[in-house]
Amino acid sequence: MKNPASFKLETALVFPGGSTCYEYRATNSFNAVVPGRAVFDMKAEKLYSEQDGESFRKAWNSICTKKGGRNIAPGLEWLL
Repeated sequence: MKNPASFKLETALVFPGGSTCYEYRATNSFNAVVPGRAVFDMKAEKLYSEQDGESFRKAWNSICTKKGGRNIAPGLEWLL
């Protein structure tokens, strides 16, 4: 990350069982704000980012599109 100070965690949805879906923003080398997503699959014990292509899409669709997640991003701001 070129500018870690620009990182903003938009959402961190934690689901029963511990899997978590993240949406964030940060600036790139051209100072443009770029959004990103990641998902931690607790069952597989693996973190997927959008760069993982089809594996990421499968994890996102199977975990992050369900109801029942709790957004803990506001409580994590003090960490960042």
